[in-house]
Amino acid sequence: MRRCTRRAATYFAPLMALLLLAAPAPANDEPLDRPLPTMPTANRHVAVEEWQQFPSTRDLGNSCCGAARLSMLKARPGAADELWVNDLRGPLYRVVDGVRHDYFSLFDEREDFIHQPGLGTGFQAFAIHPEFNENGKFYTTHNEALVAGQPAPDFPIPDGTEPMMIGVVTEWTADDPDAMSFSGASRELMRIEMLAQMHGLQEIAFNLHAVPGDADYGNLYICLGDTSAFHRERPDLLQRLDFIYGTIMRIDPMGTDGENGQYGIPADNPWVDDADSDTRPEIFALGFRNPHRLAFEPTRPDGSPGRIFVTNIGEENIEDVSSLRPGENYGWPHREGTFKVIADDISRRDYIYPLPENDEEYGFTYPVIQYIRDPDDDPFGGNRARAVGSGIFYDGRELPYFRDHFIMNDIPGGQLLFVPLDAADEDDPAIPSRFIVRTAVSGDARNPGVTTFHEMYNGSRVDMRMGTDADGEIYLLAKNDGRAFRVRADPVHPWRNYTVTRTGWVETEHLGRVFIESSPWVYVEKLGNWAFWPIDELPVDEASGAWTWVSNPNPGSGAE
Repeated sequence: MRRCTRRAATYFAPLMALLLLAAPAPANDEPLDRPLPTMPTANRHVAVEEWQQFPSTRDLGNSCCGAARLSMLKARPGAADELWVNDLRGPLYRVVDGVRHDYFSLFDEREDFIHQPGLGTGFQAFAIHPEFNENGKFYTTHNEALVAGQPAPDFPIPDGTEPMMIGVVTEWTADDPDAMSFSGASRELMRIEMLAQMHGLQEIAFNLHAVPGDADYGNLYICLGDTSAFHRERPDLLQRLDFIYGTIMRIDPMGTDGENGQYGIPADNPWVDDADSDTRPEIFALGFRNPHRLAFEPTRPDGSPGRIFVTNIGEENIEDVSSLRPGENYGWPHREGTFKVIADDISRRDYIYPLPENDEEYGFTYPVIQYIRDPDDDPFGGNRARAVGSGIFYDGRELPYFRDHFIMNDIPGGQLLFVPLDAADEDDPAIPSRFIVRTAVSGDARNPGVTTFHEMYNGSRVDMRMGTDADGEIYLLAKNDGRAFRVRADPVHPWRNYTVTRTGWVETEHLGRVFIESSPWVYVEKLGNWAFWPIDELPVDEASGAWTWVSNPNPGSGAE
């Protein structure tokens, strides 16, 4: 796959997009039928245990779609034992040492707040300022109904089209950052007219790996999808630098040099010095259908900044993850993954096509990870993989075999996916693998039932989201029923210290007879299945040909 990331080309991307809309499709432009292989299921395992049951919020207005609609889980910066979780219907919770506190609710705080008609509407996202312990500031996004007398939008739809609702970004300042019930002040940063309820405001986030003095410290990233412009036959609202649909913005929330004076523009944003006065300097990158979540890689050992990955939900065929960089154009609505979309022809726009021979001229940037949606006859049935969710650069201790991997989830069926970081490449995007989830049960820890979230929820839509705590360990949220789970090491495969030959049958104290292959796989006779073990990652005695199974002598405490 050709990589087209030249900054100069990006300036001309909106013009090229208009040419794409105007040009008829070549007669020989035939749609592609499943041009990528289906994701494999790897024999790696994790277990989940229920961590919290959040309250039902069905009584908050004319509610639908599950008992509670959990959306995000984030660690409070500088706190080792505190997690924040929000419900799309309005509540924000703080969980300290496992104890849940009802912090505040946008349902109560904002008279025009709406969380209907479901999907992504309501209290979509929050971000905690890196200096929250000192300044008490955090940020939220939510939707409001159109009512008379409300403030004018900062971002009206350019041609005066009537919006369906308003999206609002708000700064909150707590009087006491340690209080478990909010008291303080708030102010609006921006108001955005939303064409429809889908693909609106998504992740807002700070790069918490940046430190004071870094150019990225204290800047707020704001992900905004196409608000269904593609479905509403309005591709003209996308691929623009004078409007913000389908973009990721980056602002200084405590600055004042933005157009409305409520936020600032980072000096190194890519279009700050653009010669066109209509260009929006808030834009950091463009060309996204639904940039759902951001993941920030820790600072690298050499001190250089880590990458930022954005999980982007596709249209009908491809889900993708891209490496976010300033000034890049990621192609929507003319690209879905590494394939062409015909945006101006309703009869053809649900299909994908080969890239044109002159693709480099358009300057589009392609993903580092992508996968094709599961077919209708997939074993996951109606909850097949079809919408990429959250993603993380795993650096915890509970799952040592997933270090240096990017872990993500697919939303509807609750599938967990992974890609080794060294395989995530724009020139050859990686296809992730799924892995198996077990439920942690009492009794024989070596033989709990293998299950999936699809089975746990009796075939209904899971609506999984994912977050991490201060130690980088993974938590899973289900928008279906308000349950939250912690991901643990698989009890069937406890990490213990062994020294065994590299191949052949070996008697072990804890697992009984196992067969070791030269590749990193182990057949456990008593369980009757194969399991993944990262043999090649462990130290080997070259003289004897033996390797040492070095890891966790105390399950749950991390690798030693």
